[in-house]
Formats: sequence, structure tokens, C-alpha cells
Amino acid sequence: MEKEFRKITLTFGIIMAVLGALVIWRGVTKMIPVTGWVHGGLFTLGGLFFFLVGVALLVVPPLRARRKKKERGGAGKSVMKQVTIYTDGACSGNPGPGGWGRCSCMGAIERRFPAERPTPPTTAWSSPP
Repeated sequence: MEKEFRKITLTFGIIMAVLGALVIWRGVTKMIPVTGWVHGGLFTLGGLFFFLVGVALLVVPPLRARRKKKERGGAGKSVMKQVTIYTDGACSGNPGPGGWGRCSCMGAIERRFPAERPTPPTTAWSSPP
């Protein structure tokens, strides 16, 4: 299905670009000298729009496919990155001030996420007496 859509997009892009180029040529050579800059200029501007849309239909899909291929890691295989996460925590007393943290490592990249609570919460986390 994707290949059929790609063929249709290519065909439509070629038709639009050629049609736009012809309209630009006609506008510059025939319309502007005869009808003036306003009418002939608008005619030529419409041709430019058609031409740019056609070129975009020809250029953008291959660039998107190339980006997708690069994101997948080459020949259509998805690449999973391994992330290692270390966690730890402690508190002084129960309830009491405490701290915890997380360290995420992916290859040579290391990120630390520390956190703390200097005073215990108003409702203690320990079991009631």
C-alpha cells in the first residue's frame, strides 16, 4: 500500500511541477507583456505555487523515508537503547528527615536525580501506636 501511495505521489508531483513550470513560462512570456503586471503577475504566481507544491511532493517523501530509516538504525531494524537505573534512599529516625535518589545511565551519559525531605511530614508514615 505504501509503495502504491509513493507512486501516486511521485506521479502527481511530476505533473504539478511540470504544469507549474509551463504556467510560469506562459505568464512571463505572454501574460505579463499583454495584460500587465497585475493579471499576468497573479497568473505567474499561481504557476509558482503549482511548481513548488510539485517539487515538495517529489522531495519530501524520500527525505521522510530517509529520516525514518536513520531513526530505525539502518536496514529497517529498530534499535533499543539500554538504560540502567540505580535507586537508593534512607532516613534518620522513623519518622525523620530522609533522602532518596535515582541515577539513570545510558552508555556514557549519566543523570542524577536527588531528592530530600528535611523534616518529617505532619502525618507520620509509621504505623499508629
